[in-house]
Amino acid sequence: MKALIVNNHSKFVQNIVNILDEFSVFSEVIDYDKFEFTKKIESDFDFFILSGGDIPITTNNLLDQERELIKKTIKPLFGICCGFEVISLLHGVELVDLPKKIKGVTKIQIIDPVQLNQITEFNELEVFESHDCAIQKTPHNFVVLAKSKTGIEIIKHKTRPIMATQFHPEVLENNNGKIILEEFIKNIIAM
Repeated sequence: MKALIVNNHSKFVQNIVNILDEFSVFSEVIDYDKFEFTKKIESDFDFFILSGGDIPITTNNLLDQERELIKKTIKPLFGICCGFEVISLLHGVELVDLPKKIKGVTKIQIIDPVQLNQITEFNELEVFESHDCAIQKTPHNFVVLAKSKTGIEIIKHKTRPIMATQFHPEVLENNNGKIILEEFIKNIIAM
């Protein structure tokens, strides 16, 4: 099993690699500005992860290849924070600037535990956030699985194997959001 992590200049990319290692998934990391979506890339990897990061996304042409991946891949895809935002923008929603940056552990409300494969018996999770914008409308062809007081936190595509979190499930301290990423990986391994 092989995963490609498209690194949007995340400080936490090694944490993603470590989580994949726990599942014996080989991973490769490529910077978003060097990433090129090709048939070979798609055939070489079983799934893709778009990391978080602090890069401009609305005016960044260097993200064009990442957008092509989102539009065209038939393989599973998981977006984290910045990846979540790129996916959301591509599917018709706008980012809303928050009054101040959210950084640290916060609570999110699970809206649809069935869509989350009942991976948590809780109605809320404590997750690590680090972002200064949010989405507040559902992206086209997605369902919302969790929200916080600032916006949508987990989305899942209705027909394609795409899932994304506004929070950082890969940050391990005081973050039980890791179970969302782990369940995504387990489902791919079971395919």
